[in-house]
Amino acid sequence: MNARNGARIAAGKFLNAGQTCIAPDYALVHEAERDALVALLRTCAAHHYSPQNAGGDYASIVNGAQHARLCAWLDEARAAGARVIPLHEGLHDGARRVLAPTVVLDASDSLALMREEIFGPVLPVVTYRHFDEALDYVNVRPRPLSLYVFDDNPARIKRALEACTAGSVAINDCLFQFAQSRLPFGGIGPSGMGTYHGHAGFLAFSKQMSVFRQARWSATAWLRPPYGARAERLLRWLLR
Repeated sequence: MNARNGARIAAGKFLNAGQTCIAPDYALVHEAERDALVALLRTCAAHHYSPQNAGGDYASIVNGAQHARLCAWLDEARAAGARVIPLHEGLHDGARRVLAPTVVLDASDSLALMREEIFGPVLPVVTYRHFDEALDYVNVRPRPLSLYVFDDNPARIKRALEACTAGSVAINDCLFQFAQSRLPFGGIGPSGMGTYHGHAGFLAFSKQMSVFRQARWSATAWLRPPYGARAERLLRWLLR
């Protein structure tokens, strides 16, 4: 895990305090690099946000109900034995609904924050030992709206693209696939249907009206009953 990728993950997760539909909902990292990732995320939080500008550069949670939901999910995680690690204690301000960027380690799959879309500045970090374990983890869950692959190995990137299905994919960054106007954007299965942006958006929001015009002379009359040898010959010709 290098500083460049850590900064990009942090930026993608904590933009608008995680309140974007394409923010990473969890991070898969090799078990040997978990602590390094947490340290990088902590450094990024300290560098980009400060308590003095928490109301500006770092967003509040949209309303009290959503702030309470996120706090309840973190309380549930703590009660279940997960490690809840605020990355910037100085940012917490319940009165302004400011929830500090937070990492959750050792979270079980039964927790709400592992089953639901988080839509907040909380990032569960899940470890794996072998690359295929990470792919399996993605594939046994509902198809994601966006998938982020951080790797400089072309073979592993190719393997991930072939093995996983998502509405959109970004390699070595987060969110910016949405900003490419010529790339279709949309979900698949549980994450949505259809795409828009550019020409894909024109097709999605237009109604294509099909028009079939029959010629004056047509052999389709031969396909009407009663059926006989002539219809059989025509079908054999059409299906040959």
